[in-house]
Amino acid sequence: MARRTRAEQIAALKEAEEQKRRRRLQLEAKEKQATRKLDTRRKIVTGAAVLTHASLDASFAAALRTALDQALTKPADRELLADLLNPTAARTGTASDAQGTGTDAPGTAFDAQGTASGPPDAQSHTEHSP
Repeated sequence: MARRTRAEQIAALKEAEEQKRRRRLQLEAKEKQATRKLDTRRKIVTGAAVLTHASLDASFAAALRTALDQALTKPADRELLADLLNPTAARTGTASDAQGTGTDAPGTAFDAQGTASGPPDAQSHTEHSP
């Protein structure tokens, strides 16, 4: 077997380093993707629990409405959650119908007493013990 020159040895080491770097970047990307996926799932479960609690507790529903009103600054976000921000408009269809979303939009609407009503699957994501 012929001996490799120093230049060949250096080139082989550089190639090995490059392969390790690419593998590390792949693993880091997978880890980042898994973290984002877990974060999204946590937000969905938390949101379902919050909406369920709002449907059971009028004062919590009012506090949620106030918090959303203060926190939502983007028009698209406010439109998405219009039924939560203005429950009477969502129930009668005045505000959301004018913008083409109707009352069929997913989400939960609160009635005048602050009681939420919405898709049945929002309540199935969490369990409550009496």
